[in-house]
Amino acid sequence: MLIGCTFETVRLNPCAPSQIDHDCAGPTEVRTEPAIDPGSDQVQRFFAVGDAGLSLADDPSKLAQSTVAVQRLVLRVCRSRGGCDFGVFLGDNVYESGVVGEPQSAFLENFSATYSEGWQIPLIYVLGNHDYSPYVASTQRARQELSTLQTLSDRHQGLIRGRAHFFDFQAAPLHLFAWDTNYLVRVCDQQLGAQPECVAEGDQALRALAASKSPFKIWLGHHPFWSNGEHGDAGEFEECLGPLCVPPWPGDGLRQLAKEHVIGHADLMLSGHDHNLQAFSAPELRGTALVVSGAGAKKNTLGREERRREAWFERGSTLGFALVEASSRRLRVSLFALESDRSGSGGGSEQPAFVMCKALGSDWQRGAEFCPDL
Repeated sequence: MLIGCTFETVRLNPCAPSQIDHDCAGPTEVRTEPAIDPGSDQVQRFFAVGDAGLSLADDPSKLAQSTVAVQRLVLRVCRSRGGCDFGVFLGDNVYESGVVGEPQSAFLENFSATYSEGWQIPLIYVLGNHDYSPYVASTQRARQELSTLQTLSDRHQGLIRGRAHFFDFQAAPLHLFAWDTNYLVRVCDQQLGAQPECVAEGDQALRALAASKSPFKIWLGHHPFWSNGEHGDAGEFEECLGPLCVPPWPGDGLRQLAKEHVIGHADLMLSGHDHNLQAFSAPELRGTALVVSGAGAKKNTLGREERRREAWFERGSTLGFALVEASSRRLRVSLFALESDRSGSGGGSEQPAFVMCKALGSDWQRGAEFCPDL
């Protein structure tokens, strides 16, 4: 089971007194969110964008230009396909340090209203490290954002989802499972270079993904399992300041949990954290594809060449997002890149830069020709 931060069927218990983060108090609900129905074409379609919550430097309630540029591309692509049924934000929803006051709460409402085209579709929020604050894993700060999301949900017909650290929901033919990876990496996993305190055998809440009988299963989280960005892979996460990179939170506990409960069980892992676009499929992933979509407002180059894995697709120094489409027999992921023009406002094609697809019970293939329709 998880030691120190123990999962139960519907509750995540308070951290043990030995935990460094002393404000980790009170049980945090593990939710099952309401199901989402597919569109009239019986295809479930959603966008997934991470690290998108960047505001204007002089007005933290308003969206930065890069945030707006990606948002416009997302909405244009969704409209060109008959609309998206929901949207997923893969953490770092409010830079730099989460919801610290009314301006950040107003930002979340403005951000949500524009991404949902005036509260037309559900929006699902996963927490990232900047939703806690970037360097101090303050669960009190994270809970403030969750409380703000709950308030927005109450105000807007329940369209804001993911108001907990860990949750799941059905979106036929999909079953989606969200983990607060920052909680696992920076609250539970405190001992650098040692066996993580919070990892042993797992428990019922984490085993739920493997037990699901849905045609396709998708994991959502902020920190990636593999990444060719500057932060690197789980278990070897680095924080970089210029040429200096150090591993204060390597994420070995997350790596172990993912290997046991996600790899080989989920069809797809969607994450952010690194501000670029990447896609991986390899035999050691046992049928689970990995997509990094963390370019929702900031863009970074890829990481050091000597630590990079072979990727199906990777593009640094660009903004963009992922579009996921599913029918009862096929699952497709498309990555869209926004190419900046000289004015910085950006363009971006409604044609994807990369497509990968799988049929039910088959392996992933790269190239749109493998699923021309769903």
